[in-house]
Amino acid sequence: MSVQHLDRLSSKDLLLLDRGYPSRWLVALLNERAISLCMRVEKAGDGGFACVRAFGRIAVCPA
Repeated sequence: MSVQHLDRLSSKDLLLLDRGYPSRWLVALLNERAISLCMRVEKAGDGGFACVRAFGRIAVCPA
């Protein structure tokens, strides 16, 4: 159903996606339509998106 509503979004919108949406085809479709997104994804194990795993490996400076 979410794909049916994408025509209502523009490149000025930010689409927030909670659990249950982490699919590569949806990210590709949103990128193709220039729709910004914030998606909740798993970072554990070898599954999910490589960019999320890479981001999780970035060293954080202690305060």
